[in-house]
Amino acid sequence: MTSNHSCSEAMPKIFVATLALLLVVACGQGGSLLTYVPPPTPVIPTVENPLQTRKLPIPAGDYWSVDWFPDGRILVTRYPNDLPLQFLVWEKDAWRLLDLEEDPRCTIRTGYYAPAILPDGRLGLVKECLIKAAVDYLQADNEHYLVAYDWESDRLELLVAEQLPDIGAGSFGWNPDMTRGVQSGGSLFRTIYWLTRQHAEPMTVTVGTGNKNWSLADNYMAAILDHESNIRTGITGTPAWSPDGRFIAFFASPDAIGRSGQSRLMGEYRLYLMDVETLQPQAMLDGLYFPGGLQWSPDSRRLLFNGQMGQPRAAGVWIFTPQTQELTVVDYGYKGGGTWSPDGQSLAILRGCDEACQELAENDQPLILANEETLDVSKPKEICTPRTCPPEFDILRYVWEVVIYDVSELVANNGSINDSP
Repeated sequence: MTSNHSCSEAMPKIFVATLALLLVVACGQGGSLLTYVPPPTPVIPTVENPLQTRKLPIPAGDYWSVDWFPDGRILVTRYPNDLPLQFLVWEKDAWRLLDLEEDPRCTIRTGYYAPAILPDGRLGLVKECLIKAAVDYLQADNEHYLVAYDWESDRLELLVAEQLPDIGAGSFGWNPDMTRGVQSGGSLFRTIYWLTRQHAEPMTVTVGTGNKNWSLADNYMAAILDHESNIRTGITGTPAWSPDGRFIAFFASPDAIGRSGQSRLMGEYRLYLMDVETLQPQAMLDGLYFPGGLQWSPDSRRLLFNGQMGQPRAAGVWIFTPQTQELTVVDYGYKGGGTWSPDGQSLAILRGCDEACQELAENDQPLILANEETLDVSKPKEICTPRTCPPEFDILRYVWEVVIYDVSELVANNGSINDSP
């Protein structure tokens, strides 16, 4: 990582690659039908265009995701030393821990994960109810439900009446009227499946072309019945339903076909776009590795994600505009995820400090730690070093910061999949 990604106030660089591809938009039954030529691995030139940034002070911690809600709240997911996860909320220029209710049925533990912004502005979560412990976590007696947290009433509501399928519950999204959703799950046979307000259902959709295609329903059944029975399928995940309700975007890896074990996760991924009327996924962008954090802009024009891109594999946070096939790097380096502001003019991104910042911790230099009770970084509880800090301070693998990027000029003239080319 270069000095452009330090913990100083140096501006990041923006790199833009326009892929030389044609987009054909034709009218068909049930709405517009998109036909795309899958693009080659992009070549990324180095064109300077710095973005304005500002930082939100955040307590020391190991963070994974960040979400920016319509009412202005920003939520980050934090990994403490032991589960369950914690959620910090930025509101009124301060952080607070989100206190989610304990379920008395969950005699071992109640946990929440996979936060998402619901169309009605509430916080969506997967609720894990651990009832019976086991030596092997996979054999533990646990149940998973999809719930919505209301910011005003401080109450949780079931989004799906029945338990989620026992294949692991990951990221999810809903259509605008919240009558139908989509969720990922399946571990090494990761897939996406439908949600209704009553239950989950397999998605009978085929992804890929030629001899590199598979059914999402096949993975659903393989994950439920036998995790070792099927290596003839790829993997699919991170679904994102556009705010206008017309498209579902997701990542999928045809490279996983024929592989077994962890190698199924290591191949190349593609970004797909699926019209909810035709249910025909179209490959939009390839050359992706370890992608995640897929999120639509509020106007349904652009997709934000993080991961590695092209050859050599450049890690960063990216914006992809389907209409113009424009791929933009917001910032290079390993990132924990990003989110759009409610007006689509800014991004909040979890950014790790560069080598200099990491070296500070490794060389046992003093670290100022936030007051854990108040989460107030302006009033440190103690100054110590990695070797002398008490265990409860949780000196972690990464030192993260939340950075706000102004992308108003960047997105001002980009196209929309709702516009004619």
